[in-house]
Amino acid sequence: MSELSPDRAREHRQRSVLIVDDEAELRSVLTEFLQGQGLDVIQAANGLEALLQVKRARPGAVILDITMPRLGGLDALKRIRAFDPSITAIILTGELTPLPSRRLSIRNPPLGARRARVPPWCRPHESS
Repeated sequence: MSELSPDRAREHRQRSVLIVDDEAELRSVLTEFLQGQGLDVIQAANGLEALLQVKRARPGAVILDITMPRLGGLDALKRIRAFDPSITAIILTGELTPLPSRRLSIRNPPLGARRARVPPWCRPHESS
């Protein structure tokens, strides 16, 4: 397999996203949506797989869950940042009250993440 030219490699990186979540159904839904937006999507089921994919595929962005088996999202993000600080990171979590030792701030995401989001289906319903 031939190497990509620098321009093609840069273009691929800008269009590629790594989705890291231990829930296969969520990875599938996000993959379908992002592919519909014209992005190349890579998947990983845990933080260790994410590290492998970052080194292999060099994605431009990573969307990752916090709580996963083998290596959690924040620990994976630390290692991803050490490998390549230019990767855009978005934290997606269903945790409404993270453990105090892993405090998640939606306004100030950890480790230089661009965004921290709790999906609408995980938010408490407001009563009228």
